[in-house]
Amino acid sequence: MSRDSFYCILDLIGDHSVFHNNSPKPQAAVFVQLAVALDRFGHEGNRACLDRSMLLWGISHGSMVNYTNRVMIALESCMGQEIAWPDRQGRATIAEHFAALGFPGCVELVDGTLVKLSQRPRDDGETYFDRKSNYSLNVQVICDQHKRVIYFFAGMPGSCHDLTCLRRSGLWRRLDSAQLFDRGQYLLGDSGYVPLKRLVCSYKRTGGDMDKVSFNTCIAHARIGNEHCIGILKARWHSLKEIRTQLRNARENAYVIRWIRCCIILHNFLIWRNDEWSDEDHPIELERDVDIRPPLEGIRDVNRRGIQRRQEVQALCLEINRRPGRSAVPLTLRSCARMYIIWFMKSNALDICSGPCSLMTAMSAVRVVCKTAIDRSVRQSAVNRCVPIERDESRRIVNSRIRDRMRPFGRKVEY
Repeated sequence: MSRDSFYCILDLIGDHSVFHNNSPKPQAAVFVQLAVALDRFGHEGNRACLDRSMLLWGISHGSMVNYTNRVMIALESCMGQEIAWPDRQGRATIAEHFAALGFPGCVELVDGTLVKLSQRPRDDGETYFDRKSNYSLNVQVICDQHKRVIYFFAGMPGSCHDLTCLRRSGLWRRLDSAQLFDRGQYLLGDSGYVPLKRLVCSYKRTGGDMDKVSFNTCIAHARIGNEHCIGILKARWHSLKEIRTQLRNARENAYVIRWIRCCIILHNFLIWRNDEWSDEDHPIELERDVDIRPPLEGIRDVNRRGIQRRQEVQALCLEINRRPGRSAVPLTLRSCARMYIIWFMKSNALDICSGPCSLMTAMSAVRVVCKTAIDRSVRQSAVNRCVPIERDESRRIVNSRIRDRMRPFGRKVEY
């Protein structure tokens, strides 16, 4: 955070009544209380302990807690409008941005993240134990193209599926509301959700269908903004990587949610202020935490209109990306090679091998091809830089690798 942004926040919350009382002993200066709260928001682990802050600021434990609580109250009161759903004009502007990426009608990006807890909650602590072997809370984050969080829902245990958490949120009951979405507008999510009328998600299983693979790749390119949003949020405010508190009752649970809300308010405010983020000093850690487990409920009750809507969006997305003058559908060499190897295994691998070890031989050949199909130089140029390639080129490369690897088995491979 820059010095100008700090003083701007100080001007916004400095006149709040929580910093003034009728006691003969006046409170500490507002800028000191704000600095203490920001210091606690921005540290995790041992650096977030009260003993370290006590030595740094020269104040007692109770004073640090009081300073932080006052700043949280002031932030929610004076800057709570930083988290707001866009109006009709704002949604139209967002839709124009995603229309250029092949998703006309997309207005927001949705994803879930885990906020780690330093201790096991007292009541039903086993439900907070997530798939990463940590005690955590599940937080659903919805952001726009500028990486501003416009809606979040927190409080569910970390073991809950993303779809289950979204079903518990207030947004779920208002998905069909005309105040949130216009006609033809929807959210864009990953494979952790199910297709709905207002929610388009990627495919869990493509089955070797290259159109589905292309559609999943297009969604990944459009949704990278949400991954960046969560990464910047946790990189700015390290306390969200591990909150040092206990969850023993509903009041403490509400306190953690307020803590998360204040960090998101500050995140949105700094983006609005164009307070630039330095990736060199603080690298962003992109989350790869797509939950492959089925949700606890509703997985079989998939909306048919949602599936039909996803098919319509898929056809329109592929049509836009395959128009003349545009680059090819962003299929990386790795995804093309992987899907072609699956096709090869289904169609040819079992036919060219005979004998009792035919399946083992085919699996060994495919396993070797998966490891060596793409050279390091090709991976760096085509995958890391996301350079689109032609499908025939990727098939030619994989064919050559398969042909070379199948020669030791004494089989002739023809195409």
